[in-house]
Order: sequence, then C-alpha cells, then structure tokens
Amino acid sequence: MTKWWGSLNSKSYDWKNNDKKILHAPFSNSPISGLMMQGVSQVTNTSLEITLGDHYVRLNATLDHPIPLDGVSDTEIAELERVALDYVKRNPNQIQRAAKLMLQ
Repeated sequence: MTKWWGSLNSKSYDWKNNDKKILHAPFSNSPISGLMMQGVSQVTNTSLEITLGDHYVRLNATLDHPIPLDGVSDTEIAELERVALDYVKRNPNQIQRAAKLMLQ
C-alpha cells in the first residue's frame, strides 16, 4: 500500500516512510533523481568514513537556491563564494581538521 511512503506533499522534495521524514532532495526537477543522487552521496560518504576513518573530512556547504553546474556568471560565482565563506565561518573545526590532513 502506497499511503505509507512517498513525497510528503506535492510542493516538497521531502520523502517519508510511515509519516517520518527520511530524506530531503532539494532543488531537484525530479524527486526520484534527486533522491537517487542524494542516496549515492550518502553511500559514498559512509564508505569513505569507514575506509579512511580520521583521514576523511567531508565539507558540504548547502546552496540557498540552485546554481547550474555550468553556471559561470558573475552573480553565480559571487553566490558560490558567499556560500563557501559562510561555511568556513560556521565550521572552523572542520576546516582546521581538513587543513591539517592536507598538510600531512
């Protein structure tokens, strides 16, 4: 029966199982492809954490709105720079840890 799983609402990319939100696939034109891409990303992250342990740091800033992969306008570049700088300010311990690993 499908009433227990699927998109939480028609305007959302939040997916549920038994009324519990299990995944958010932001900015996807297709919820299914967004779900698949995020799932692959999570599997890769988990595999690297297991394999590399303390030698792995994931830096994963979140965009406020979609920017095309080939977006190179001044506005798009400025937005990416803003997001990156904000991420660095909010995650100094992760940045420091990544820097130490790169200098080893």
